[in-house]
Amino acid sequence: MPNKHEESDGQRRFFARARECGWYVKKLHGGRFQSGLPDCVLIHKVHGTKWVEFKVPGEPLRSTQKACFFEMHQAGAQIYVFHDEREYDLLFRPPNWISYVSNPGRVSLPLGFSGKEYRRDRGY
Repeated sequence: MPNKHEESDGQRRFFARARECGWYVKKLHGGRFQSGLPDCVLIHKVHGTKWVEFKVPGEPLRSTQKACFFEMHQAGAQIYVFHDEREYDLLFRPPNWISYVSNPGRVSLPLGFSGKEYRRDRGY
């Protein structure tokens, strides 16, 4: 069973590192009107806007997250799934959320979405 305390510790360290590097960090509080949204949004004047979801290793995305992330992607959002501050440098690579919905044994993609469209749309 994933440890939520471990997730929040990783978030705090990640937020501290991002702020040191000039990012505006806004943690979303997650109420019923924010169901499925990533945990936070990061905004940087050079690097743009990035959405980040934190998960402890092995924790899958919920179905509401899967659907929300897919819709956000369709609108042009860059979404990442991280564990802690050690993954900060991944913000400068292609978004990795798709790896959490295309791996067998985690969760399945929305009907009709193979993941190839994601990479092609983004030029990856």
